Parts: sequence; structure tokens; C-alpha cells
Amino acid sequence: MPRKKKSTKKTPEKTKRQIVATYKGWSTGDRCYAILSGESRPSLCEIVEFHPKDSIAPCATVIELTTGKQRTAAIVSIAEDAKTAKKLKPKWEKLYAKWKKNQK
Repeated sequence: MPRKKKSTKKTPEKTKRQIVATYKGWSTGDRCYAILSGESRPSLCEIVEFHPKDSIAPCATVIELTTGKQRTAAIVSIAEDAKTAKKLKPKWEKLYAKWKKNQK
């Protein structure tokens, strides 16, 4: 059976996705605690990449280490330890409620 010809099309530079690796003192590969949406306990996570121009707030894609799930967490809700992450939860909820109110 003959082999299929390889495509010679190259993607233009503008369509390539730029990954943001550092943001506000955090970098990819750092471990952090964050209270993710829909949860009340902080989760240990590893940062994968950042999204500084997100529509709600600057955020980061993280991998939850206990479950292996890939989630998104706001930079406002990320902390070095679990205790600090719990203290940041009301600040994030207030910011999200304000954004939600403006959307209506």
C-alpha cells in the first residue's frame, strides 16, 4: 500500500499560540494551593501556564495533584500555603460576584 504524502503547508507565525510562563512572581512548575470554583477546601496544584488577559481576571491553568485534573484558578486565589489560600477565598468570591453583576 502506498504511503500518504506529507502536507507541506506551514502554519503562519501569527496563529502559533504564545504560552506565558511567568506572572507576578509565579512561574510554570511552581506548586501552590488554591480554592477552585465549586470547592471549599484548598487543593495542592502545579502551575502549567498563565492567562493574564482572561475576561474575568488573570488566571492560571493548574493541575490538581491529588486527582490529576487540569483546572483554572484565578491568580487572586493562589497562595503558598493552604491557610493563606483559605483567607483569599472571600476576596475572589467578591471580585467574581462584581464581575457577574456587571455582566447582567
